[in-house]
Amino acid sequence: MRRVLLLVAALLMMLLATTACVGVPDTGPIVSADDQVPTQPEADVERRAQRPQEGQSAQEVVTAFLQAMTAYPVRTDVARQFLATDARAGWDPLQKVITYEGRGSTIGSGVVKVDFLGAHWIDSRGTWRGQRGEGDIRLRFPIVQEGDAFRIASAPNALVVPDDWFQDHYAPASIYYLDPTARILVPEPVSVPTEQVAAVLVDRLLDEPSPALKDVVRSFVPPDLTLALSVPLSEDGSATITLEGDPGPLTPEAAKLMVYQFAWTLRQDERVSTF
Repeated sequence: MRRVLLLVAALLMMLLATTACVGVPDTGPIVSADDQVPTQPEADVERRAQRPQEGQSAQEVVTAFLQAMTAYPVRTDVARQFLATDARAGWDPLQKVITYEGRGSTIGSGVVKVDFLGAHWIDSRGTWRGQRGEGDIRLRFPIVQEGDAFRIASAPNALVVPDDWFQDHYAPASIYYLDPTARILVPEPVSVPTEQVAAVLVDRLLDEPSPALKDVVRSFVPPDLTLALSVPLSEDGSATITLEGDPGPLTPEAAKLMVYQFAWTLRQDERVSTF
């Protein structure tokens, strides 16, 4: 049976009878394997994406599509407008991020080809996966005509952005799991958008660990839970986390370890003091 779980109500009542919030820890009974916490960058200036313009050539449409992906705060709704109508729903830029050091030539009309230099990629969890192919890649964008306008018939399921843009708008962080003895916190490095750190960290923690860590870490977060909303923050830094799903039976010890995972993961958002 599915139900909404308010984290402070569902978990902390089992642990703390006198408080409804958990402070984000600086120290604790569990040893952290890597306690590197990044400094949150200052808020950036809004950057609006340019919508499709009348009379754009096929190459201009592809160039504008790539530029639209560098909107800030991070958004892809305008970039989606450069796709053909029947291609918009199927485009999933959350599958990966492709970064590049430079953009080379843009050629073609029926199929526009763009060269990217020094390409790397980050998977859907935010895990850095290294060089894309041999580093220099060519992406192809088939073009169709809709009315008087050119549109992209299909695009890679990826956010394609310059290296410097990615470094400005994504921050290094870690998702915390426990070792097999449940005594040592083990971090999984990820990258998260700087304007939604807490929500993305919670969402990643609800996922399973990456395949590389599956045999060496444990998570006490029950499977099949999802984040029902974003993670709103009060003025005093209290984050409210609402989870949806059936957690099944939770022993007090398992609930305590789950809270540790949330606390050490959320402490990387400097705006969060309790949750």
